[in-house]
Amino acid sequence: KKLDTILEMRKKVARKYFDKLKSVEGVILPYIKECNEESWFVFVIRLADNINREKVMSILKEREIATNTYFPSIHLEHFYKEQFGFKEGDFPISEMISSRTLALPFYSELSDEEINYVCKHLTDAVNESKQ
Repeated sequence: KKLDTILEMRKKVARKYFDKLKSVEGVILPYIKECNEESWFVFVIRLADNINREKVMSILKEREIATNTYFPSIHLEHFYKEQFGFKEGDFPISEMISSRTLALPFYSELSDEEINYVCKHLTDAVNESKQ
């Protein structure tokens, strides 16, 4: 009974992230085809090649903003390495993209104040982390 409400709340949070981050140089937002409907269980950005992800994460952690890496290259998961002999370097594009992704705080009731806080400090961290 609550699913539609929860999905709508998450969609609003995602829209606010898009609005706040769309002009931040160095932040690449998710591409969503117009014909798709997202459930938004997580909000993941990709950082440009000249941004040090670990430094961004460290700065955000200092400012009490929890982030995490996301979308690991599946071929580097233990099962696939063991089962198929995959190793680092086998799929360099996947590995490059995986090394640049970052999951931001995301939940249905994330407030405007919290979104603004995350976006302001993410912008600062990205600017401080250019290589």
